[in-house]
Amino acid sequence: MNEKGSTTFLGICLLMIFSYYGLTKLSSKIRKSKELQHKQRVLLCSKEINGLTSKYISMIKDSNTTLKYLTIGKVASLLIPFPGINLATKNGVRAAIKLTKATQSFKRFLYKTRLSKIYINRCKFNIKFSSTPFLKKRDHFNRLLIRKKTWVLKVTSGIFLITSKFKLETQRVRSSIKKVNLLQRFLLL
Repeated sequence: MNEKGSTTFLGICLLMIFSYYGLTKLSSKIRKSKELQHKQRVLLCSKEINGLTSKYISMIKDSNTTLKYLTIGKVASLLIPFPGINLATKNGVRAAIKLTKATQSFKRFLYKTRLSKIYINRCKFNIKFSSTPFLKKRDHFNRLLIRKKTWVLKVTSGIFLITSKFKLETQRVRSSIKKVNLLQRFLLL
């Protein structure tokens, strides 16, 4: 009778050891699965935000070029020797400049609105919604001024952080992903 008790005790101990081993493996797989979900989310968010920002930068740079040539054309229209034609040209160019500026302002509004929707619905990132890669100030060619030569966006989900750096002059984007702990995550954002 004593042998049955020790065999049962041994069986229970082995069952507990295998159960513990199985539970640790299962919890490890669940943790890795959650990490993978966070990584996938942060990659998708970063892709969406980077695409939106790249389109915005490209549009502003193109319209800045247009504004530069329109401003030069406005000055050049003064050199036209015929009074009626130079006035009509000047007024037409002035209207085109106003329209291009209004388009830039509208695109800025759309960019900020889309970013706020992305932030509210699914992604957390570090941008201030009042700022964009370009200032509201304009130079003597009516172009929007660049805020910084490199515009940085940080997107986070779980323990992952993606840092995207936009070179505004070359329109290149370089992104990097890394794992961060909770304290680093809140300090970086």
